[in-house]
Parts: sequence; structure tokens; C-alpha cells
Amino acid sequence: MLKGMFFSEKEIDAFDNTDNAIQHTPLDREELHNTNSERTMHDGDVCCPTEIKHTYVKKMFNIHDRMMTIVNLTVDSKTMYQYMPLANCSGKGSCQGKCTLENKTITLLGYDENNNFRFDLFNIPGYCSCKNSYDDFKVV
Repeated sequence: MLKGMFFSEKEIDAFDNTDNAIQHTPLDREELHNTNSERTMHDGDVCCPTEIKHTYVKKMFNIHDRMMTIVNLTVDSKTMYQYMPLANCSGKGSCQGKCTLENKTITLLGYDENNNFRFDLFNIPGYCSCKNSYDDFKVV
């Protein structure tokens, strides 16, 4: 019924392992310029490496600051979760400035205090980026 939307803990661990293996494999020059690459979302971890980890949440605020309960299912006595890949900056890499954790917006199934179910938008930590400022550069 909702195949592809809810995952077991084992499946989620596999997603995390795959995401992090890809994140920690540097790209070669050809891959950086190949728009057909399977890893086009990858920055090569040169500047600000990002680590992905799944977490389970019962409630969170949507993009309109309304508290929503996140739907998870129990199927055949096994809990199935919606996949939320949360990012964390795992190091500075070659960034000459400051590594900043950036949000991304995802869609999750949830319900509000009136039990109105809907797919809603939520901001979660998505990736790390390198932010340079004038103060980061020294004139010699």
C-alpha cells in the first residue's frame, strides 16, 4: 500500500551506510564534469565533509512552525519508519572559512492536533557548506 515510503531499521541502516560510503568517496575530475553521474549531489567531501544519520522523531515543527506528529507504522509487529536523513558536519576538510550546516526541505506524512493527516514540508539538517568571509583571508 505505502511501499517505498516506510522502511525497517535494517533498511534505514543500509541507506545510511550507502549514503556515507558515497559521501566519503572522493570524486575524480571526470565524475565532477559528468552530469549523468549517479553521485551528482556529492561535493567530493573536499571542503566540508557531511555525515548522514537517520533518527526517529515522533513530533516536529513543519515549515509553518506548526507541531505535527510524524506517522510511523507497525506492520506484522515490525515498526516501519519514514526515512529522514539528517546531516552533520564531520570535519572541516579544505574549507578556508567556516563549515555551516545547511537545511533542506523534505516531505513527510504527519497529522496535526486535530488529527488532520497530510503530507507536509519540514526543514531538516541537509548538508555542510563552506562559507568564506573577508576575515578568512589574510593579505601577505
